[in-house]
Amino acid sequence: MKRFASKIDLMTRLMKGLMLGLLLAGMLGRAAAFSLLGPYETWQVTPLGYNLPGDIGGPKTPPEGYRWNTPTITYAFDPTFIHYFGINGMLEVDKAMKIFNDLPAFSSITNDGSSLYIDGEPVPTDVNGPPNFGEGIAGVLDLKSWAMGLVIEELGLAEPERYTWTIRGRATFPGTTNYGVIMMNYDPITLQPSSKVNGFRYGFQIFDPIPNINYADAVETLLENVNPYSFSSVATGFIGAGNYYMGLSHDDVGGLRYLYNANRLVTEQLLGDVTGGIAGAGVGSPWRGFLGITNTALLTNIFVVPNASGTNLIRTGLRPGINKLKFKRANFDSLIGNFFLPVTNQYTDTVISNSRPVLQVVRRVVTQPDILFSCEDLLLAGAFPVLVRRTVTDGWQNNAALNTGGFNVGGGPGVITPQVRISFSNRLPYVIAIDPGDVGDDETPNSGCWGSFDENSEEPVLYPNYLGLTLRVLQQNALRGGP
Repeated sequence: MKRFASKIDLMTRLMKGLMLGLLLAGMLGRAAAFSLLGPYETWQVTPLGYNLPGDIGGPKTPPEGYRWNTPTITYAFDPTFIHYFGINGMLEVDKAMKIFNDLPAFSSITNDGSSLYIDGEPVPTDVNGPPNFGEGIAGVLDLKSWAMGLVIEELGLAEPERYTWTIRGRATFPGTTNYGVIMMNYDPITLQPSSKVNGFRYGFQIFDPIPNINYADAVETLLENVNPYSFSSVATGFIGAGNYYMGLSHDDVGGLRYLYNANRLVTEQLLGDVTGGIAGAGVGSPWRGFLGITNTALLTNIFVVPNASGTNLIRTGLRPGINKLKFKRANFDSLIGNFFLPVTNQYTDTVISNSRPVLQVVRRVVTQPDILFSCEDLLLAGAFPVLVRRTVTDGWQNNAALNTGGFNVGGGPGVITPQVRISFSNRLPYVIAIDPGDVGDDETPNSGCWGSFDENSEEPVLYPNYLGLTLRVLQQNALRGGP
């Protein structure tokens, strides 16, 4: 639901048709599911509900998924973020990154045919913490949780609750319009299309046109007796005031496991700043696990290139996923747009050449962060401030031609390329009164503020850090009582 242009539109989308689509109930599967993200297909146009304000890409099928192919992803904060959020804000983003870093190697995540397991424990389907009602009244948005949703999107996952059902085409005839509706939400174990997200089942109803953009959409409708404002996946990108994530959900982990698993082989190109490395210079032995095999030294059909150079470095080839996410924080100098000190990552790249694995030692000297967090005035969408903005997918590397023999140059698969910039609005806190129309003469207040809290928070940390805000003041403002 990353349509930050209109909060009213978002709430309308959540509520419309909540009890509709019941005729589909007997047809729906039992599986959970994830959606993938990448550059728009030619048919993913605004009149059909794609490329809306706040979107950065469109849904993809599993063979078209985009991913990072460097094992270490650097991130940093620019001075605008540091000034607004301070040390506490940076620590909250660090917590979000740690949740990704704490995931094990994806090839080690097992399944029993219906659920995923980490170290023998089932991956939870519900990662929403107990709601904090005081923060909810005051409109406090948890910074760490929002950072998690924005980062997972830039790892290649789309909004599953939005693309469970989506319009593929529309044909208009005199007096009637027909819609082709497809599922772009996939079971993390079977990869079959699924109508469930973390066990919650969705039907749909067509709305056409939806103001103010006048687009058509197959609007998902919850077929479960649950809170319609509560989403189960972090990849949905929206979590309301007073709510927070305790970790990644089953389907979030399932989507990342599919994209980055060492068993997913895709023809890819190395990033442009990757060069040949030297064995032993910070990379250790060139022998390492390949496709889940730990004792590769016993295999005689693996070729090692310990000193890859421009002449023998294999830049384009069939590669496994990096298998383990590793985010690394570095210090950033905004005056020159670079790190204070370049970050050198040397690692062993695995590529399949002539039907055998080749291990080549490579080096990546990083002078700019792969992900940069900032804070700025993102202007308004109607009366509401735009909350976040991030880099679109247009620049991601499309390797469709490499993987289809040149017969398809469309939607992927591909490689996510840096730099990714994630910006938070610095125009919070805000208070807005919404005219309820025929509800009455009174107005319903609404407010928003960045903050940090969890189930143990007696008083949330509120931003910007220099205002000295308190939860009581925010609640009074939200209720139009004033300080």
